[in-house]
Formats: sequence, C-alpha cells, structure tokens
Amino acid sequence: MKRRVHQVKDRGGIGPKVRPGTEFRTQHLSGPRRRLVQMMQKLGYGRIKRLAVEDGEPVLSPPPTRERFHVFGRKKRPPRDTRPADFVLKNKLVELFEIFDRERTLVIKELAIEDGLPVRMTVAESPPV
Repeated sequence: MKRRVHQVKDRGGIGPKVRPGTEFRTQHLSGPRRRLVQMMQKLGYGRIKRLAVEDGEPVLSPPPTRERFHVFGRKKRPPRDTRPADFVLKNKLVELFEIFDRERTLVIKELAIEDGLPVRMTVAESPPV
C-alpha cells in the first residue's frame, strides 16, 4: 500500500508543495534527504551512527559513521548506477522523514538499514528538566 500526500509544508516537509494524492518521490526531497537515501541505498545492510537532524534536515557534514553488514544468502541488489534516480519512496522512508518533520531536532544514535531501507532507530533523549 503506497502512502499518498495530503499536505506538505513549504519548509521542513518531505519536500516542496505536492498535489494531494501524489506519491512522494525522491524528486520531492531536499538535497540532504536525497543524499541520506542514497547513503542508505549504497550501504544496503548496516547501521548509520550519530546522525544529527537539525530543523528537520539530516546533517551530513561531517558524515555520520557507517557500518556495513555482509548478509549471507540474500539476493544481491542491482548496482547503484542501474537504479533509477527518481522513484516512489517506500513507506519506511516516508515514515522516517515524517519523524524528522515532527521532531525537527534529533540525535540518532543508530539507524538500522536493511536492503537500503531504514528499519529501526535509537534516538538520544535528554532527561526532563
């Protein structure tokens, strides 16, 4: 089931204004979000550690630490250059970016990646004041 866009903010939303009923595509993403998607695709299986999110956008400079897993018995994905540059975002990516939009500022201790998609994350939280 593909998630449809109903409302996207001009600033900080998944992307620029998108017509209601339109599917989210990589072309709708900001530059930092698009680079994060590419980083996850290139990683395949592994973890991204110490990823900061400021004003709803991933901070990729300096680059977060990446750990690649070698998973045996899995089908290999096509080489990166054979995949389309623009594609409909899977629900897991949309959900990740919705968290970025809602929380605005986070420190992700660990973002687990499987088959190029986020599957879970651990977020650092400060104790209540």
